[in-house]
Amino acid sequence: MTFRDTSLMQDLLALLETENSALTAGNLSDALALLPEKQKLSELFEASVSSARETGNITEDVRPLLERISIAMTRNEELLQLAIGTQKRVVSVLTTPLTNADNIPQAYGQKGGYADVNRQNTAVFVSRA
Repeated sequence: MTFRDTSLMQDLLALLETENSALTAGNLSDALALLPEKQKLSELFEASVSSARETGNITEDVRPLLERISIAMTRNEELLQLAIGTQKRVVSVLTTPLTNADNIPQAYGQKGGYADVNRQNTAVFVSRA
């Protein structure tokens, strides 16, 4: 692969590492802001690698960089799946009504807490007369 391709790979690796750091820290807005540049670099990288494979121009000196990119991409996929799963869970929790909320009778006791509505309250009068 040519020097330009190596520069492209370094740019892509730096971007993936930045996005992975943002995802690890939970900064989804920062990660989302990187998406247009990531798409552009990924498309250029894919075309470059495809071309190099067809012509057999992948030299040994770029293999370590390709391996680092592969590791960063795998980690990126894991972090994105985790973020998507987390967001789905949050949406589910926020949009699911409380279980049996309408069927649970609620009453307050003398001390301000929830009273046991199933307990029979009986008045007790003790006369010391």
